[in-house]
Amino acid sequence: MNKKMDLIPNDTRINRVILKRVIGWVIVSASVLGGVLLMAVYMQRQVLWLDSRVLSLRQQVNALEEWDQGLAPLADSLSTAYGCQVVVNELLNEPFWSGLLADLSFASRETLWLNQFTLTKDEVSMPDGTRREVALMVVSGLASSDKELMRFITRFSDSEHLTSLTLAQATIPNDTELKDMREFELHGTVQWRSEQ
Repeated sequence: MNKKMDLIPNDTRINRVILKRVIGWVIVSASVLGGVLLMAVYMQRQVLWLDSRVLSLRQQVNALEEWDQGLAPLADSLSTAYGCQVVVNELLNEPFWSGLLADLSFASRETLWLNQFTLTKDEVSMPDGTRREVALMVVSGLASSDKELMRFITRFSDSEHLTSLTLAQATIPNDTELKDMREFELHGTVQWRSEQ
């Protein structure tokens, strides 16, 4: 009969098992700690990279904002130019303008100064029930005398483009040097398109 005999004491055997387990836990703990440290280093590098990227994007945003501010005056200029182009196209496409302005020029003399001439497009009902495009006109200025103002109104009201012309007001200017003159405002209705 063959008997095996254990010559290593139990305490030593238990200590070896404990030592192996402790060494295993130390290795696992060191591995976990190393992984955490590597992850921390990686995350710190990512944060630094993201910070630099955010800084770069902020610089780009600031540059774009400065560029946008530089474009604002250009946009205003383009808007003004477009508005002028629209007015010029209206003048070129509407033949009554030249006739109306010629009549206005003919009616004015050297002793009459115009301050304002505006037309506002509108649509009015006619006595026969139809609707017609018209322009409501306001003309204001300064005349050397009542006689000169009446001469202007009489001549301008003969324009074939006007459907009505009324004197809205005539006042003596507040300036004492202009006391013999008359500030005036005329209201009128103009055919928007010349009728064929």
